[in-house]
Amino acid sequence: MDGTTLKGRPPRPGRCSTERLEMPLSLLRMWKSARVPVQSFQHSTFYLCPSNGDVGRQNFPTLRVPRTGWVYRNVERPESVSDHMYRMAVMALLTKDDHLNKDRCVRLALVHDMAECIVGDIAPADNIPKEEKHRREEEAMKQLTQLLSKDLGKELYELWEEYETQSSPEAKFVKQLDQCEMILQASEYEDLENKPGRLQDFYDSTADLQTFVRRTFITRLAEVELK
Repeated sequence: MDGTTLKGRPPRPGRCSTERLEMPLSLLRMWKSARVPVQSFQHSTFYLCPSNGDVGRQNFPTLRVPRTGWVYRNVERPESVSDHMYRMAVMALLTKDDHLNKDRCVRLALVHDMAECIVGDIAPADNIPKEEKHRREEEAMKQLTQLLSKDLGKELYELWEEYETQSSPEAKFVKQLDQCEMILQASEYEDLENKPGRLQDFYDSTADLQTFVRRTFITRLAEVELK
């Protein structure tokens, strides 16, 4: 983790001079004091406009799929895919950068893992090749977007594809938020269990993300831990 770790670990480097992600300490404290992840509706029904043009009532697949990495580590009440995407969207909303389209960042965050409501959250421990994972998720997105009107389905699919291919500055930034949210969640679970370091491998898995966004986020989180 390029030397940036949480309590019980080596100290972090100084705060970065440029901060794309405005993450007030008060907000981090609020998130960490909540203790229980946001719970999603087990099943939600939306009024959608199918591709045939008729307004119909379609059952949109649930996103209350638990995040596999936490399940494999026996975390009690692990966050769901929708919990993860929602908090990423809030983090994107707090972004302050004139070079990024904030609205698009929020949309990317809300769509990027949507395919997992069908294929599940495929983790590295599942040993499924990246190409196969992409194929499954691509097929799932095609199924999901067929439930929507042509224009809306096209928009959601293109957002997912943009994130998958990392073809825009916004997609690259949201990818960084994905890692930051995981770090925050790992910190919360360690606090809940009072076992600092138990989820160190999740921090280590982001070590190659050498960005000032990640460094700044961990520095901010460290300040919360020290309070």
